[in-house]
Amino acid sequence: MVKDLEDGWDQVVFCVDYDETKEALLAWIPDTEDRVVIVLLKAFN
Repeated sequence: MVKDLEDGWDQVVFCVDYDETKEALLAWIPDTEDRVVIVLLKAFN
């Protein structure tokens, strides 16, 4: 994620399977990072 943003990507999107995975990822991403989106896979149904 950091490398992608440093390389010029406008946004990084993570697609995850469970709310627990989303919460774990949110804990890992810096709070100041507003260019990262986490979407649950079930949102695509």
